[in-house]
Amino acid sequence: MSMSVVMVGYSTLFLVFYAIWGKNGPPISAITVFGAWMFVNIADAHSTYLFTKKLGVNKEGNPLIHWLFKKIGVLPSLFIKLAVAVMIGLLVLIEKNEIKLAILACTVVLAFVSIINYKVARD
Repeated sequence: MSMSVVMVGYSTLFLVFYAIWGKNGPPISAITVFGAWMFVNIADAHSTYLFTKKLGVNKEGNPLIHWLFKKIGVLPSLFIKLAVAVMIGLLVLIEKNEIKLAILACTVVLAFVSIINYKVARD
C-alpha cells in the first residue's frame, strides 16, 4: 500500500471525525484512544514482520521503514517504530481533543494496513 494512499486515508478520517465530533473530540477517554493506538501499532509491527518475512523488505510501502530495514534490519526497525508510536501515543494523554482525533484517525487507518499485511502474509 503506498504512503500517499495511507496519508489520504489519515487526512480524510481526521476530517470526518472532526465533522462528527467537532472541537469536543470523540466521547471516549484518552486512555482508550492510547490503548487502541498501541494495540494497532503492535499488530502492525507483527504483521509487517510476517509480511516482510514472506515477501522481503523491498515490498515495504513506507519509505522510512524500508530505509531502516535496509540500514539496521527488520526487527530493530520495528522496535524503533514501536518506541516512536509510544511517544506519539503519549501525546493523546495531553487531553487535547484535536490530538485525540488525529490519533484515532491514524489508528483506524493503521488497523486496515495491518489487516492487509496479515492477509498478504497468510496467502
